[in-house]
Amino acid sequence: MPVDAVWNITVQWLAGDFACRLLMFLKLQAMYSCAFVTVVISLDRQYAILDPLAINKARKRNRVMLTVAWGMSVALSVPQIFLFHNVTIIHPEDFTQCTTRGSFITHWHETAYNMFTFSCLFLLPLIIMITCYTRIFCEISKRLNKDNLPSNEVHLRRSKKTS
Repeated sequence: MPVDAVWNITVQWLAGDFACRLLMFLKLQAMYSCAFVTVVISLDRQYAILDPLAINKARKRNRVMLTVAWGMSVALSVPQIFLFHNVTIIHPEDFTQCTTRGSFITHWHETAYNMFTFSCLFLLPLIIMITCYTRIFCEISKRLNKDNLPSNEVHLRRSKKTS
């Protein structure tokens, strides 16, 4: 954030090529990790509701899911290191910017990359979370419907403990 703030104030990129590539990698990695960790939370809640007795598996499963989420965040952000670079324009005056200009062969390559990023960053997590919470809602509704017996039926609960 501080580097972004300075960039917004100066308008041009003054931190050099390495910082340009690193910042763009870290920015996208942060966005991916937020989205993917939110997906992991949704999956964990789904497992907790649908299979509440699998507590022993939960810790290991969560560790694996978090490792995969962070690994995918890093892997999907790596292209930023190769796409972003410093571009300097000399005429009418020196001006340097951190950009992807010249990194794609054609415009549709850039569009395809942006759509892929959008799909991985927004659509895929959204679909997974909608699926998880829909399954949770259906399971809770099913359990509530089981417990709502007609008023003329008496349903007694008792423990196995006898006195």
